[in-house]
Amino acid sequence: MKAKIIIAALATLLLASQSYAGIQSAVIQVDGLTCPFCAYGLEKKFKALPGVSGMKVRMRTGKVEVLFKENAIPTVESLRKAVVDGGFTPREIELSINGRLLNFEDQHGVHFAIEDTGVKFVLLPPEDKSKVELERIEKEWLRLRKEGRVIVTGRLHEHTDAVSKDIAQVIVVREIHRER
Repeated sequence: MKAKIIIAALATLLLASQSYAGIQSAVIQVDGLTCPFCAYGLEKKFKALPGVSGMKVRMRTGKVEVLFKENAIPTVESLRKAVVDGGFTPREIELSINGRLLNFEDQHGVHFAIEDTGVKFVLLPPEDKSKVELERIEKEWLRLRKEGRVIVTGRLHEHTDAVSKDIAQVIVVREIHRER
């Protein structure tokens, strides 16, 4: 319940902001990839998206890896649409996002987001961490915030705000490091 309240608060704060983060790459788990012809059709859908610089369909794992040009502004919706238009079902999406790390505080504690140009994302630490580990992560993220731009990699977790019905795009962070 606490996580839902935090996500709703974060969604409200971020949806009001005009800053964004840029998606560098996406790995999408796709149901139904069984043959090279299927993979080719899906590849055509993704290559038609603006800003795609490269992609690979991995039939054995059922994953589509998509790379974007530096100034491209892809959306999660366009990625899902490409999969659906190709005749498949998108499942888990992992994104690598670059931008400036921000922090803000509310009654639930310190929270983080990433911004630049593209889509807004709220950042959550991995779900299986102890309180001590979460405190260490928070300190590390505060340190990274001061160092400039970062790259965040993690699993997309969308949450609909019950009040505004807006969707907050949330990343459960797997890795975060300073952009080189």
